[in-house]
Amino acid sequence: HIYYTFKHCLNSRLRCRVTPIAIILNACKRGKTVLYETQEFNELLADYIHGATVLTGKLLQMIADLIEPGPRALDDLKRVYELLQQAHPEMVSLSKAVWLILRGIRAGKSPRTASHELQERWNENIVSVVEMSANYLMKHHNPHILTISYSGLVRDAILELKRRKAIPQVYVGEGRPRYEGLTLARELAGNDISCTVFADAAFSGFLGEIDCVLIGADAVGPASILNKIGTTAILREAKIREIPTAAAYDFLKVVDENGFPDEITEYSPEELMADSVAQQIAEEAKDFEHIRLVNRYFEVVPRGLVDTELADVTLR
Repeated sequence: HIYYTFKHCLNSRLRCRVTPIAIILNACKRGKTVLYETQEFNELLADYIHGATVLTGKLLQMIADLIEPGPRALDDLKRVYELLQQAHPEMVSLSKAVWLILRGIRAGKSPRTASHELQERWNENIVSVVEMSANYLMKHHNPHILTISYSGLVRDAILELKRRKAIPQVYVGEGRPRYEGLTLARELAGNDISCTVFADAAFSGFLGEIDCVLIGADAVGPASILNKIGTTAILREAKIREIPTAAAYDFLKVVDENGFPDEITEYSPEELMADSVAQQIAEEAKDFEHIRLVNRYFEVVPRGLVDTELADVTLR
Protein backbone atom coordinates (compact mmCIF):
# COMPACT_ATOMS: atom_id res chain seq x y z
CA HIS A 1 0.00 0.00 0.00
CA ILE A 2 2.99 2.32 0.40
CA TYR A 3 3.48 2.29 -3.39
CA TYR A 4 -0.16 3.17 -4.13
CA THR A 5 -0.29 5.85 -1.44
CA PHE A 6 2.85 7.51 -2.82
CA LYS A 7 1.65 7.18 -6.43
CA HIS A 8 -1.75 8.70 -5.61
CA CYS A 9 -0.34 11.68 -3.75
CA LEU A 10 2.01 12.45 -6.62
CA ASN A 11 -0.41 11.99 -9.51
CA SER A 12 -3.85 13.06 -8.28
CA ARG A 13 -5.18 16.59 -8.15
CA LEU A 14 -5.62 16.31 -4.40
CA ARG A 15 -4.67 19.39 -2.48
CA CYS A 16 -2.90 17.22 0.12
CA ARG A 17 -2.35 18.72 3.53
CA VAL A 18 0.34 16.14 4.28
CA THR A 19 3.23 14.94 2.18
CA PRO A 20 3.42 11.40 0.78
CA ILE A 21 6.44 10.75 3.03
CA ALA A 22 4.44 11.79 6.11
CA ILE A 23 1.64 9.37 5.23
CA ILE A 24 4.10 6.54 4.66
CA LEU A 25 5.97 7.18 7.93
CA ASN A 26 2.66 7.31 9.74
CA ALA A 27 1.65 3.95 8.29
CA CYS A 28 4.98 2.34 9.20
CA LYS A 29 4.75 3.69 12.74
CA ARG A 30 1.33 2.12 13.25
CA GLY A 31 2.42 -1.10 11.60
CA LYS A 32 -1.10 -1.75 10.33
CA THR A 33 -2.99 -0.77 7.19
CA VAL A 34 -6.08 1.39 7.71
CA LEU A 35 -8.87 2.22 5.28
CA TYR A 36 -7.47 5.46 3.87
CA GLU A 37 -4.11 3.81 3.12
CA THR A 38 -5.50 0.95 1.04
CA GLN A 39 -5.08 0.68 -2.70
CA GLU A 40 -8.87 0.56 -3.18
CA PHE A 41 -9.47 3.82 -1.33
CA ASN A 42 -6.66 5.65 -3.12
CA GLU A 43 -8.03 4.46 -6.46
CA LEU A 44 -11.43 5.87 -5.45
CA LEU A 45 -9.82 9.23 -4.63
CA ALA A 46 -8.24 9.31 -8.08
CA ASP A 47 -11.40 8.24 -9.95
CA TYR A 48 -12.75 11.23 -11.90
CA ILE A 49 -14.63 9.19 -14.48
CA HIS A 50 -17.43 7.41 -12.63
CA GLY A 51 -20.32 9.30 -11.09
CA ALA A 52 -21.00 9.94 -7.41
CA THR A 53 -23.46 7.05 -7.10
CA VAL A 54 -20.91 4.48 -8.29
CA LEU A 55 -18.19 5.90 -6.03
CA THR A 56 -20.53 6.10 -3.03
CA GLY A 57 -21.44 2.43 -3.43
CA LYS A 58 -17.75 1.49 -3.51
CA LEU A 59 -17.01 3.67 -0.47
CA LEU A 60 -19.80 2.22 1.66
CA GLN A 61 -18.67 -1.31 0.84
CA MET A 62 -15.06 -0.46 1.72
CA ILE A 63 -16.06 1.01 5.07
CA ALA A 64 -18.29 -1.99 5.88
CA ASP A 65 -15.49 -4.44 5.00
CA LEU A 66 -12.39 -2.66 6.31
CA ILE A 67 -13.27 -0.34 9.18
CA GLU A 68 -11.58 -1.43 12.41
CA PRO A 69 -13.62 -1.60 15.63
CA GLY A 70 -12.66 0.46 18.63
CA PRO A 71 -11.84 4.12 19.28
CA ARG A 72 -9.41 4.31 16.34
CA ALA A 73 -12.37 4.07 13.96
CA LEU A 74 -13.31 7.68 14.70
CA ASP A 75 -9.86 9.01 13.81
CA ASP A 76 -9.68 6.84 10.67
CA LEU A 77 -13.09 8.00 9.44
CA LYS A 78 -12.26 11.63 10.16
CA ARG A 79 -9.20 11.28 7.93
CA VAL A 80 -11.30 9.55 5.25
CA TYR A 81 -13.75 12.47 5.44
CA GLU A 82 -10.95 15.03 4.99
CA LEU A 83 -9.42 13.21 2.01
CA LEU A 84 -12.80 12.85 0.28
CA GLN A 85 -13.54 16.55 0.73
CA GLN A 86 -10.18 17.40 -0.81
CA ALA A 87 -10.42 14.96 -3.74
CA HIS A 88 -14.15 15.14 -4.56
CA PRO A 89 -15.57 18.31 -2.96
CA GLU A 90 -18.48 18.47 -5.42
CA MET A 91 -19.56 14.84 -4.83
CA VAL A 92 -21.25 15.56 -1.52
CA SER A 93 -22.67 12.04 -1.08
CA LEU A 94 -19.18 10.70 -0.32
CA SER A 95 -18.37 12.96 2.61
CA LYS A 96 -22.00 12.95 3.78
CA ALA A 97 -21.97 9.15 3.99
CA VAL A 98 -18.89 9.25 6.22
CA TRP A 99 -20.43 12.01 8.35
CA LEU A 100 -23.58 9.93 8.92
CA ILE A 101 -21.51 6.90 9.94
CA LEU A 102 -19.51 9.07 12.35
CA ARG A 103 -22.77 10.36 13.82
CA GLY A 104 -23.95 6.80 14.35
CA ILE A 105 -20.72 5.85 16.12
CA ARG A 106 -20.96 8.89 18.39
CA ALA A 107 -24.52 7.81 19.24
CA GLY A 108 -23.18 4.52 20.57
CA LYS A 109 -23.30 2.21 17.55
CA SER A 110 -20.36 0.08 16.57
CA PRO A 111 -18.53 1.19 13.39
CA ARG A 112 -19.74 -1.87 11.49
CA THR A 113 -23.34 -1.47 12.64
CA ALA A 114 -23.38 2.22 11.69
CA SER A 115 -21.87 1.53 8.26
CA HIS A 116 -24.09 -1.49 7.52
CA GLU A 117 -27.25 0.40 8.50
CA LEU A 118 -26.41 3.31 6.20
CA GLN A 119 -25.44 0.96 3.38
CA GLU A 120 -28.80 -0.82 3.72
CA ARG A 121 -30.76 2.45 3.69
CA TRP A 122 -28.81 3.74 0.72
CA ASN A 123 -29.21 0.54 -1.31
CA GLU A 124 -32.96 0.62 -0.66
CA ASN A 125 -33.08 4.25 -1.76
CA ILE A 126 -31.14 3.53 -4.97
CA VAL A 127 -33.55 0.73 -5.90
CA SER A 128 -36.48 3.11 -5.32
CA VAL A 129 -35.00 5.90 -7.46
CA VAL A 130 -34.07 3.54 -10.29
CA GLU A 131 -37.63 2.19 -10.28
CA MET A 132 -39.07 5.73 -10.36
CA SER A 133 -36.71 6.71 -13.19
CA ALA A 134 -37.56 3.64 -15.26
CA ASN A 135 -41.28 4.31 -14.79
CA TYR A 136 -40.74 7.90 -15.92
CA LEU A 137 -38.89 6.77 -19.05
CA MET A 138 -41.49 4.12 -19.84
CA LYS A 139 -44.02 6.88 -20.50
CA HIS A 140 -42.36 7.01 -23.89
CA HIS A 141 -42.53 3.90 -26.06
CA ASN A 142 -38.94 2.72 -26.61
CA PRO A 143 -37.63 6.09 -25.41
CA HIS A 144 -34.85 8.12 -26.99
CA ILE A 145 -32.96 9.60 -24.03
CA LEU A 146 -30.32 12.33 -23.95
CA THR A 147 -27.99 12.45 -20.95
CA ILE A 148 -24.64 13.93 -20.00
CA SER A 149 -21.46 12.50 -18.48
CA TYR A 150 -21.65 9.30 -16.41
CA SER A 151 -24.46 8.85 -13.89
CA GLY A 152 -24.86 5.49 -12.16
CA LEU A 153 -28.56 6.14 -11.58
CA VAL A 154 -29.15 7.03 -15.23
CA ARG A 155 -27.23 3.95 -16.30
CA ASP A 156 -29.22 1.66 -13.99
CA ALA A 157 -32.54 3.18 -15.05
CA ILE A 158 -31.72 2.53 -18.71
CA LEU A 159 -30.62 -1.02 -17.92
CA GLU A 160 -33.94 -1.49 -16.09
CA LEU A 161 -35.74 -0.49 -19.30
CA LYS A 162 -33.87 -3.24 -21.10
CA ARG A 163 -34.97 -5.73 -18.42
CA ARG A 164 -38.54 -4.62 -19.05
CA LYS A 165 -38.12 -5.49 -22.75
CA ALA A 166 -38.13 -1.86 -23.89
CA ILE A 167 -35.69 -0.75 -26.60
CA PRO A 168 -34.14 2.52 -25.39
CA GLN A 169 -31.77 4.60 -27.47
CA VAL A 170 -29.27 6.81 -25.68
CA TYR A 171 -27.63 10.06 -26.82
CA VAL A 172 -24.64 11.32 -24.83
CA GLY A 173 -21.78 13.76 -25.33
CA GLU A 174 -18.28 12.31 -25.17
CA GLY A 175 -17.56 14.01 -21.83
CA ARG A 176 -14.15 15.56 -22.41
CA PRO A 177 -11.56 15.70 -21.06
CA ARG A 178 -11.99 12.32 -19.33
CA TYR A 179 -14.64 10.92 -21.67
CA GLU A 180 -17.19 9.91 -19.03
CA GLY A 181 -19.96 9.94 -21.65
CA LEU A 182 -18.03 7.57 -23.86
CA THR A 183 -17.47 5.31 -20.83
CA LEU A 184 -21.22 5.25 -20.18
CA ALA A 185 -21.93 4.44 -23.84
CA ARG A 186 -19.42 1.59 -23.74
CA GLU A 187 -21.15 0.03 -20.72
CA LEU A 188 -24.62 0.40 -22.22
CA ALA A 189 -23.50 -0.90 -25.61
CA GLY A 190 -22.09 -3.91 -23.79
CA ASN A 191 -25.70 -4.63 -22.79
CA ASP A 192 -26.93 -4.31 -26.39
CA ILE A 193 -28.32 -0.78 -25.93
CA SER A 194 -27.93 1.53 -28.92
CA CYS A 195 -25.95 4.71 -28.16
CA THR A 196 -25.07 7.83 -30.14
CA VAL A 197 -21.95 9.65 -28.93
CA PHE A 198 -21.13 13.16 -30.14
CA ALA A 199 -18.87 16.09 -29.35
CA ASP A 200 -20.13 17.76 -26.17
CA ALA A 201 -21.07 21.05 -27.84
CA ALA A 202 -23.08 19.27 -30.57
CA PHE A 203 -26.04 18.25 -28.39
CA SER A 204 -28.42 20.78 -29.96
CA GLY A 205 -28.35 18.94 -33.28
CA PHE A 206 -29.78 15.81 -31.63
CA LEU A 207 -32.61 17.31 -29.57
CA GLY A 208 -35.01 16.76 -32.45
CA GLU A 209 -34.45 13.00 -32.13
CA ILE A 210 -35.10 12.55 -28.42
CA ASP A 211 -38.13 12.14 -26.14
CA CYS A 212 -36.61 13.43 -22.91
CA VAL A 213 -33.47 14.51 -21.07
CA LEU A 214 -32.43 12.55 -17.99
CA ILE A 215 -29.49 13.68 -15.85
CA GLY A 216 -27.97 12.65 -12.56
CA ALA A 217 -26.77 15.07 -9.87
CA ASP A 218 -23.72 15.37 -7.66
CA ALA A 219 -25.38 17.70 -5.15
CA VAL A 220 -28.91 19.03 -4.73
CA GLY A 221 -29.37 22.22 -2.75
CA PRO A 222 -32.47 24.34 -2.03
CA ALA A 223 -32.27 26.26 -5.34
CA SER A 224 -29.50 24.60 -7.34
CA ILE A 225 -28.15 21.32 -8.61
CA LEU A 226 -24.46 20.60 -9.08
CA ASN A 227 -23.70 18.47 -12.13
CA LYS A 228 -21.29 18.00 -15.04
CA ILE A 229 -20.40 21.20 -16.85
CA GLY A 230 -22.64 21.61 -19.90
CA THR A 231 -25.80 20.52 -18.08
CA THR A 232 -27.26 24.04 -17.93
CA ALA A 233 -26.99 24.57 -21.69
CA ILE A 234 -28.73 21.25 -22.40
CA LEU A 235 -31.59 21.94 -19.97
CA ARG A 236 -32.13 25.50 -21.22
CA GLU A 237 -32.29 24.39 -24.84
CA ALA A 238 -34.61 21.50 -23.96
CA LYS A 239 -36.94 23.90 -22.14
CA ILE A 240 -37.06 26.21 -25.17
CA ARG A 241 -38.01 23.23 -27.34
CA GLU A 242 -40.50 21.93 -24.74
CA ILE A 243 -38.65 18.64 -24.30
CA PRO A 244 -39.30 17.14 -20.84
CA THR A 245 -36.34 17.04 -18.47
CA ALA A 246 -35.73 15.03 -15.30
CA ALA A 247 -33.01 14.60 -12.67
CA ALA A 248 -32.46 11.41 -10.66
CA TYR A 249 -30.69 11.51 -7.30
CA ASP A 250 -30.51 9.66 -3.97
CA PHE A 251 -30.93 11.07 -0.45
CA LEU A 252 -27.18 11.40 0.17
CA LYS A 253 -27.01 14.05 -2.57
CA VAL A 254 -29.46 16.36 -0.78
CA VAL A 255 -27.83 19.15 1.25
CA ASP A 256 -28.80 22.50 2.72
CA GLU A 257 -27.15 25.80 1.84
CA ASN A 258 -24.27 25.11 4.22
CA GLY A 259 -23.55 21.71 2.65
CA PHE A 260 -23.61 22.93 -0.96
CA PRO A 261 -20.06 23.39 -2.32
CA ASP A 262 -19.11 27.09 -2.20
CA GLU A 263 -16.73 26.98 -5.15
CA ILE A 264 -16.11 24.95 -8.29
CA THR A 265 -12.78 23.16 -8.38
CA GLU A 266 -10.42 23.79 -11.27
CA TYR A 267 -8.56 20.64 -12.24
CA SER A 268 -5.30 20.20 -14.11
CA PRO A 269 -5.34 22.25 -17.35
CA GLU A 270 -2.95 19.71 -18.85
CA GLU A 271 -5.93 17.38 -19.36
CA LEU A 272 -7.23 19.77 -22.01
CA MET A 273 -4.03 19.31 -23.98
CA ALA A 274 -3.97 15.51 -23.85
CA ASP A 275 -4.81 14.78 -27.50
CA SER A 276 -2.30 15.13 -30.32
CA VAL A 277 -4.10 18.03 -32.07
CA ALA A 278 -4.11 20.18 -28.93
CA GLN A 279 -0.48 19.37 -28.27
CA GLN A 280 0.50 20.42 -31.79
CA ILE A 281 -1.36 23.73 -31.43
CA ALA A 282 0.39 24.36 -28.11
CA GLU A 283 3.78 23.60 -29.62
CA GLU A 284 3.19 25.99 -32.53
CA ALA A 285 1.82 28.83 -30.39
CA LYS A 286 4.35 31.67 -30.12
CA ASP A 287 2.68 33.35 -27.15
CA PHE A 288 1.02 30.43 -25.38
CA GLU A 289 1.73 32.00 -21.99
CA HIS A 290 -1.06 34.49 -22.78
CA ILE A 291 -3.63 31.69 -23.07
CA ARG A 292 -5.49 30.71 -19.90
CA LEU A 293 -6.64 27.08 -19.79
CA VAL A 294 -9.55 26.39 -17.43
CA ASN A 295 -10.61 22.81 -16.67
CA ARG A 296 -13.79 22.59 -14.60
CA TYR A 297 -15.76 19.36 -14.33
CA PHE A 298 -18.87 20.75 -12.64
CA GLU A 299 -21.25 23.70 -12.71
CA VAL A 300 -24.16 25.05 -10.68
CA VAL A 301 -27.48 24.42 -12.45
CA PRO A 302 -30.71 26.30 -11.55
CA ARG A 303 -33.07 23.71 -10.09
CA GLY A 304 -36.00 25.30 -11.90
CA LEU A 305 -34.67 24.06 -15.24
CA VAL A 306 -35.61 20.49 -14.26
CA ASP A 307 -39.25 19.56 -14.89
CA THR A 308 -39.32 16.35 -12.83
CA GLU A 309 -37.17 15.30 -9.89
CA LEU A 310 -36.88 11.54 -9.50
CA ALA A 311 -35.99 11.11 -5.85
CA ASP A 312 -37.18 9.43 -2.67
CA VAL A 313 -35.95 11.53 0.24
CA THR A 314 -38.13 9.84 2.87
CA LEU A 315 -35.03 7.90 4.00
CA ARG A 316 -32.98 11.05 4.37
